[in-house]
Amino acid sequence: MHLICPNKNCGRLYFSSSTSRQRCRRCNTFLVRNTSRWSQKPSIGEIDLDLNTANRPKRHSTRIDFSGMDGSIDNLKKDSSFEPPARHHSPIARCTGASANSALWKMTTTNGFTGINHNETKQQREPVKGKAGRKNTNSVMGVAIYKKGTVSANQWAKNGSWNRSQPWKNYEWCHLIGDCLGGPTSAANLVAARYCANTYMAALEVILAGKTKYKVDVKALCSRQHLGVVIDYRVVASKTWTNFVIPAGLMAFSRSDFQAVQKRLKSWLNKNR
Repeated sequence: MHLICPNKNCGRLYFSSSTSRQRCRRCNTFLVRNTSRWSQKPSIGEIDLDLNTANRPKRHSTRIDFSGMDGSIDNLKKDSSFEPPARHHSPIARCTGASANSALWKMTTTNGFTGINHNETKQQREPVKGKAGRKNTNSVMGVAIYKKGTVSANQWAKNGSWNRSQPWKNYEWCHLIGDCLGGPTSAANLVAARYCANTYMAALEVILAGKTKYKVDVKALCSRQHLGVVIDYRVVASKTWTNFVIPAGLMAFSRSDFQAVQKRLKSWLNKNR
């Protein structure tokens, strides 16, 4: 059956074949029946509770309790092995209630962004491939930065502990070229950017997955090592290209934003098959 979180600050959509009472995986509120949907299978944008992935962010053998964290870096160190949940099989479920500025979809230049250290620019250019294997990004970056251990993007950005109630405030290790497009989980292909910037990139990746005739050329301009300021996401056809400029500090990205980005990319792809 179709379910919805009644919390006005959440509103996530779910599907479950179980008749037992279920809780929201984000805010822990009991779910209620969504009477606006009647199909016998999950719809777009719904989290399928029958899948194992619905139980993320449980990435390790023990679940982390966020309630006692005070936000300090010292307190975060013991939790640096925590990795935020992977982008969901329905990435639109990551969207926020608030919308970004609609002018964002028209941005094609990184001019105007300040605090950029061009010596720390990261760039990856590859043709779209099949899905790559995924590693723990905290472990990969811990070894790259400190030669051992783990480090979360929030910790590296000096942004305190993971904020479960307001995830859009968090930093994540973002793949420049998504693993669903064949991008590796390597230090060269990861940059710290906020949750909504990662969601923006996921909106593009969902459309590009499997389209092997195209290339993706992604450049992250950083303020310091591995900490993004703005991401220039370019999709390349044989004779032309289009790009999307994504502020790494983006803190709002609604369902309408998600759909607007996908509509723009689909339109370009249809013209450049």
